[in-house]
Amino acid sequence: MHGHTHGDPAVPFRLEEGEWISQVDGWYGKYIDYLKFTTNKGNYKEWGTPGGGGNTAFSVEGRINGFYGFAEGSLDGIGFFHPY
Repeated sequence: MHGHTHGDPAVPFRLEEGEWISQVDGWYGKYIDYLKFTTNKGNYKEWGTPGGGGNTAFSVEGRINGFYGFAEGSLDGIGFFHPY
């Protein structure tokens, strides 16, 4: 993540049986500044800080089966796998 921390990255985000990531929200500019993963049971975990000058919001909805990304010191990009 780029920018201020939000949440403790050392605390794992564990899913219960029957729980899955159903939405991902975020902000990006040059880097990914903020991510929020929300589950079908309403639990969530946040990293980074939303907003900021020149940043753009994004949201991905639907059952998220996995994700991928790349980084060179900060999180530069992220993508999601979901069944359609």
